Amino acid sequence: MNLSNFAKYDSKKKGYPKDFNPTHKWVEYTIDVKEMRRLLLAANFEDKARLNRYISIAERKREWHYRRDDFDLKTANIILSAINV
Repeated sequence: MNLSNFAKYDSKKKGYPKDFNPTHKWVEYTIDVKEMRRLLLAANFEDKARLNRYISIAERKREWHYRRDDFDLKTANIILSAINV
């Protein structure tokens, strides 16, 4: 199983760029979580452990973006429904 798409969750880099859109990042993390949960069904034990760690990181980051003042749930839902995840 190729988990290279989720290598960003192995990074020890902290912080965010000064100019980012929390709505778009929330959508990105939501899509990642859904995809990782689908991959859990076919993963071996080692990959499941890694995916569970990535899922917890992505969910934590998703919650952080959700609490931002400039987060827009309406726009996020429109984007997710357009992607049809």
